[in-house]
Amino acid sequence: MNNNINNELSLIINDYDSFPNFIFKYKELSIIEYNYYSVNDLSLFFVHENYDFEAVGLLLEKIENALPAIKRIFAKPIIHLKEQDEVLPVENVRLINNATINHIATHSELWDDYTKNGIKPLKLLTRTYHDDYSIYENIVFAKTVDCILDFLRKNMRELKNLMNSCRIIELNLLERTNHWDYFLALGKLQIGYVRDFGKHYIEAKNIYDRMSFIYDSITARLKRNVYRLNHKKTKGLELHNSNILHMDKDYHKIYLLYKNYLRKHNIEVENLNINKDDFYYNYFSFVKILFIFSIQHFNFSCDENTRFSLENMNIDFEFNDWELHIESNDNSITLTITKDKAYVIVVTPSIYKNVKFIADEVVYVSPFMDERRCQYISINDIESFRRIQRIIQRGMIYSDLTFDTCLFCGDLLKDISLDDENKEYLCNSCRMHIIEKKCKITKEKYFLTSIYGYKNNIEVYNDPSALYHYRNITEVTKKGEFICPRCKRIH
Repeated sequence: MNNNINNELSLIINDYDSFPNFIFKYKELSIIEYNYYSVNDLSLFFVHENYDFEAVGLLLEKIENALPAIKRIFAKPIIHLKEQDEVLPVENVRLINNATINHIATHSELWDDYTKNGIKPLKLLTRTYHDDYSIYENIVFAKTVDCILDFLRKNMRELKNLMNSCRIIELNLLERTNHWDYFLALGKLQIGYVRDFGKHYIEAKNIYDRMSFIYDSITARLKRNVYRLNHKKTKGLELHNSNILHMDKDYHKIYLLYKNYLRKHNIEVENLNINKDDFYYNYFSFVKILFIFSIQHFNFSCDENTRFSLENMNIDFEFNDWELHIESNDNSITLTITKDKAYVIVVTPSIYKNVKFIADEVVYVSPFMDERRCQYISINDIESFRRIQRIIQRGMIYSDLTFDTCLFCGDLLKDISLDDENKEYLCNSCRMHIIEKKCKITKEKYFLTSIYGYKNNIEVYNDPSALYHYRNITEVTKKGEFICPRCKRIH
């Protein structure tokens, strides 16, 4: 686990502690009891409180003042010229001296041939010069960059959650873009989050935009040698002044910025003592509980008299011609969705990527926003339940062969295909649009879903799928372009 995720883990380590206790307390529930206790005894969504805009703004201003110096150091760092004696092939040698002649005279194994006219060498001793980026001042620079990125990631994450919670309830109820249970779900989630953040929205957006500019400016330069060769050498670094840090104006700004950061953030990520096994057990307990919440708020229902355990779930749901069976154990949730055929999806935390599961599809979930190829399911993001619903939608699509019923609202689907090869379906009630496609590279079939005729005008902060209100079953780019699930490209 890299330092970025370790740093984020330190912020959310206690967010999921209550869920195993809830599962232990209510060993067996009916669906009615689950609805009551999950709303009254739990919070399935919250944003960390006491966000200090003033303190964040002051440090952000110092980073902005130092940003030109950071860019200049990335472009033209101070380096030392390192000289070294090497034995190289003749064609690569540019410099010879007395040491070269003495060396070849005593190393006959390096001769290609010799005649009365002299020696024809294969290799020669030469002196080479290399740029040495690993001076103390550049290690301090790399450490400062890491600290800035950690600060930005942490605060951008909190600001995204804050802005989402502010704007989410302002969506137009008459647009037919969201599921009819969507606002009911929001109301239940907001019970555990009764704070007025609306007054901070403009300030939060302004700070987020400033942070985003700095973050993009720095991450675009991380492959430069001054950072690439030094960022792994920063562990245990002690800050002390040096001639370069004192005399060079750009490095002096870095020195002052890092010194200021240490004064305000006197915690080293490397020294955190975190039990990751316990954390992921607590986190997956939350995922199990949220899965039942998400299924219930997406058409499916189950027998009110059925009793089930949240620890080892074994529950049947149904909606029109679809049947959904959910099972779980300590490390996975298995969804079996059946209509015209069965489609099996396994959902598991990202730490189990090395475990093999037998299923049509394996989905890895993570509480970390930036973990690649994982679904972001977090108590700090109110949209997490809709990402789970996207997984269910995908299973419903791939278990369907007739496409006569809309998976989103249950009304009649209309075949609007222009030919037999490119199948296309539309629901006039909710504008669910389903298109059958074929990957141009793998030639495998897949489906796209979206909102027919919909032009988005919303602002996306973390998940491009919000452009389509999570009605899409495939990933999309920030511009709304669909990514082929077979080859991961845009067709």
